[in-house]
Amino acid sequence: MIFVLDVGNTNIVLGIYKEKELLVDWRLSTDHKRSSDEYGIQV
Repeated sequence: MIFVLDVGNTNIVLGIYKEKELLVDWRLSTDHKRSSDEYGIQV
């Protein structure tokens, strides 16, 4: 399994792949007021 992140200015997109199949994905909105700890808890 591979855990992937795409960190952009508007969203952070997370996903889990098994071989070439995307098993699940999430989308979080980015906010410059959030700390890295807050993002860590959400992930």
